[in-house]
Amino acid sequence: MLKLTKDVAFSPDTVVNTMTAPYLAMLTGLGLLIFARIMNVGAAMREDLEGTV
Repeated sequence: MLKLTKDVAFSPDTVVNTMTAPYLAMLTGLGLLIFARIMNVGAAMREDLEGTV
């Protein structure tokens, strides 16, 4: 009989060790958070500038 896979013990440790993180999604999310923070600070600066004129 032909086996296509090896017999592997299924445990939480093997699942965690074989998982790979979606680095591109994490980097995109971090970039969006940084961009949101910059826009928030820029809006606050614009409101302060309009109030002083």
